[in-house]
Amino acid sequence: MRILHTSDLHLQNIGDERWEALRTILNICKSEKVDVLVIAGDLFDSDEEGAQLRVEMRKLFNDATFKTIILPGNHDATMYSDGMYLGEGVEIITEYERPIELDGVAFFGLPFRKEYSTNDKVAEILTDMSRKASSDKTNILIYHGDLLDLLFSKDDFGNEEGYMPIKAADFDGTNFRYILAGHFHRTFNIYDLPNGGYFVYPGSPVSTTTKETGKRNVNIFTVGERPEPFSIDTFHYECINIHFDPLNDEHPVEIVDKACKNVDKNTKVILKVDGYVNCTKFDLNEKKIQDEIDKKLGKFIEGVAQYEFKDVSKILEDDIFKRFIQKLDAKNIDMNKRQGYIDLLISAFSQEKSRG
Repeated sequence: MRILHTSDLHLQNIGDERWEALRTILNICKSEKVDVLVIAGDLFDSDEEGAQLRVEMRKLFNDATFKTIILPGNHDATMYSDGMYLGEGVEIITEYERPIELDGVAFFGLPFRKEYSTNDKVAEILTDMSRKASSDKTNILIYHGDLLDLLFSKDDFGNEEGYMPIKAADFDGTNFRYILAGHFHRTFNIYDLPNGGYFVYPGSPVSTTTKETGKRNVNIFTVGERPEPFSIDTFHYECINIHFDPLNDEHPVEIVDKACKNVDKNTKVILKVDGYVNCTKFDLNEKKIQDEIDKKLGKFIEGVAQYEFKDVSKILEDDIFKRFIQKLDAKNIDMNKRQGYIDLLISAFSQEKSRG
């Protein structure tokens, strides 16, 4: 059995980046010959948005050649209680006592509940579920919450609190081979459990905050094998930090352009540019450089770029500075160390001039 595991799409509107990410995932399920799609919580950003999107969702899933299993998360915890129907091949796990069995694989689900707020309570439920897990089947747990063994911040969960805490040790003695988890947004993360199983956070398949950077992934694996990240082409943020070297002969705008050469329609760049520039050499000033970068790359930049570079043309003409650079060039110094020395010297010159 081949499984695609994702979570935390936080769907809001038809046709936006998150909606297109779901369409991309469904297409990957077809092209990769997936048998079961698992969505481990927060398919919708809220109960209200789920109710508005349910008819269109049904249309998407109607053409599926695979089974889909959905677990409620903390954002859409109550919307499935009325028996929501999303298509013939879609199963929604609303009770942890009832696993879904498909071709020798038992899918257990631990849906989000506010009353499952402590590790002791979650561990108690996990023990109860494990008693129902037959040793002659491959048992998979679908879960939405925090693995306490990993260090997290609020940013990792889409800038919200953690929920339903669990420890790796809680799986000791259980028959769960795979824990397909959700709630952790930032990156794909796999944790090898003491019982030989795998705990997997796929990360959000589409960036929902600027803290979720880099190309997004889903988890695709064949039952019996180790899960692996599968890169997908969906909307995401990319952090690009550029440090200008005032002795570089390359035009500063071209430096930024090259750094952003792999940016495409699915990428928004969080751009920071610092360092020092010889504006006289390029017949520019600081504002012109910013304006040219914004004109060339503005459509790819998220918000306002951070421009922290400075024009140091006058410092570069100082005789003491020139002699220092000559001595530096005569030595075989690592490029990073060389850049550090130059930055330190320019900073010292700048402070001296501000005092003078």
